[in-house]
Amino acid sequence: MEGREYLNRFLKGKSEEEIIEKSRKYVENEEEILEGAFRNIAEVFEEFKTFLSMLKDFFTGEYKDVPGGTIAAASLAIFYYVFPFDIIPDIIPVAGWIDDITVIKFLWNLVREDLQKYMAWKGKQRKRKQKVFA
Repeated sequence: MEGREYLNRFLKGKSEEEIIEKSRKYVENEEEILEGAFRNIAEVFEEFKTFLSMLKDFFTGEYKDVPGGTIAAASLAIFYYVFPFDIIPDIIPVAGWIDDITVIKFLWNLVREDLQKYMAWKGKQRKRKQKVFA
């Protein structure tokens, strides 16, 4: 579905006054909305990097303490992000990225404990490397 079709479906049945009123409310809270959005985007970007890093370390054999479900969830998050067909197409500004963020956040929450173990392991690896080169 093209962006214009999606927008028309979304707006169908809403009066012009309703649309204008909702838009006005969003604009009034512009700074708050942008601040929250950028904070969430930054968090999800870090989580996404963690998914990538964990998968890389798993597939190279450096880190093996990962359940199959966690590998599947991390792979799904990456696949969903890079695959061009989403629930909401990425061509639609902001809304197209929100579904990516939502899916990644949801999957992160499912495997949070395993990813936190991985991050602790990764931190120990960095400290070891620093000691070797110090």
